[in-house]
Amino acid sequence: MYVIFILIGVALAVLGAFIHRYKPVHIIAGYDPQKTTDPEGLAKWVGTNLILMGLITAVAAALAEVFAMPVKLVLFVFLAAVVGISIITARGCSRYEKK
Repeated sequence: MYVIFILIGVALAVLGAFIHRYKPVHIIAGYDPQKTTDPEGLAKWVGTNLILMGLITAVAAALAEVFAMPVKLVLFVFLAAVVGISIITARGCSRYEKK
């Protein structure tokens, strides 16, 4: 079970690194080139937050595996990281929209 969370974390981090590095802003949900002032900044912001989300998920699962923690704890950390960082990312994306 922990391996699945580690793989999810790695996948999120890789996706985030891809967005941060190559800036394919068209794959970001809600992206509108007409309303965006800084596409590169938006890509860096979203990419960095995805990397953080992935690292938190993978590290929590790895620690849970090593220290034999319950799956519910990893699930809670995963959900808290995904929901929390998603909210922060969405709110931060408004910095890159035209007023």
